[in-house]
Amino acid sequence: MENCAKVCLSDARCSYFGWGFDTYYNAYKCGTFSAKGCSKTHAYGTGDLNIYHAPRMTTTTTTTTTKTTTTELARFCPDGYKGHDGDVPGGDQFGGGYTQKATSAATCAELCNARAQCGSFEYAPSTKFCFLNRQTVPTVAGAPAGWEFCSKLTCPAGYEPHDGDVPGGDQFGGGYTQKATSAAKCAVLCNAEAQCRSFEYAPSTKFCFLNRQTVPTVAGAPAGWEFCARRPAAEVPPKYKTLPGWATDVALYSAATSPCNVPDFVAALPHGYGYYTDPGVTGGFCRSIAPANLNGVLGAHASGRWTTHHSGKTHLPLYKTLPGWATDVALYSAATSPCNVPDFVAALPHGSGYYTDPGVTGGFCRSIAPANLNGVLGAHVSGRWTTHHSGKTNLPHQFMAAAREAEEARQRLLACVRGGC
Repeated sequence: MENCAKVCLSDARCSYFGWGFDTYYNAYKCGTFSAKGCSKTHAYGTGDLNIYHAPRMTTTTTTTTTKTTTTELARFCPDGYKGHDGDVPGGDQFGGGYTQKATSAATCAELCNARAQCGSFEYAPSTKFCFLNRQTVPTVAGAPAGWEFCSKLTCPAGYEPHDGDVPGGDQFGGGYTQKATSAAKCAVLCNAEAQCRSFEYAPSTKFCFLNRQTVPTVAGAPAGWEFCARRPAAEVPPKYKTLPGWATDVALYSAATSPCNVPDFVAALPHGYGYYTDPGVTGGFCRSIAPANLNGVLGAHASGRWTTHHSGKTHLPLYKTLPGWATDVALYSAATSPCNVPDFVAALPHGSGYYTDPGVTGGFCRSIAPANLNGVLGAHVSGRWTTHHSGKTNLPHQFMAAAREAEEARQRLLACVRGGC
């Protein structure tokens, strides 16, 4: 009966609908009426239709068409939603019953976006009815005439969904074989590549393809795939410097892990570690790089003691992140707000650190000159520091490595003085 109600609601001429068992067809049937005085047998000639009042009265006549192809469905649904040819029987599931309306599909989407539990909406363009669902996909195939079904697309934090595709496989060496256990783990791979602007993920098969393009080049995502693009205002700079290949001295790396799920491997790395991975190896191939060996790996690359490779890559951490900021804000530059963090970091002079707070609308950034890095680190060590949940200070890893080596040298000297050399 719910679908019969939707058929009536999608037709501006319908004020009443009938639902009952038809003895001629030996099945339940639906009839629509412009006035309640019509005979109960008006629709099929036999049987007994129970007449119900549609939750609105109107005399406007509007012609609608049902979109059925993937491209047409994608064109109808607002950005962040994907079209389906189907239905969730019944009215609005969030208190709107059979009466809730919206001026457009985009406005209906806003109602859905305002509810965390809303997974989809159904919209009738001719009558403006807007029904929200908790389900993300239809429970019944085939949309009622005049209705459109739009599912909410979801992506990990820092990414926004698009209903489209960039044809081809992974653009960073993974070809058609790279996988991740979840969309969030696929995002980890994208975050590790400075040039990665989006990823495509298939939940059922776990395939994860990274793209250099920010938005789809083809409308309509292939069945079973999700397209997630980095949010420009919420982007974070890459955490690693990527060097194609590996240092000739493999003792600078840990023993190999193979097969290896790269996102899980990277997520489990201790703070400050680098890593090597080769998605071209069946099942994955990984090695970690301890902080004490990072300078050795970087030096090997600079001196040519290096093996370049098309799919195997070494990833070195760029910054050590400290939540919050030094109490002496004079150690930082003047604030830049709004601030696009990746562009801000890319423009920093060599050896500089920076502070950013993505919790500030539009972004908030300050740079840290090389001459002030020791002051900031000293403030953190001595407790002259304000800890914060979203604002973070980022110090160059090479500086941190040098500071650690200097501290180790100082401790050795003290031990020598105390114990005799």
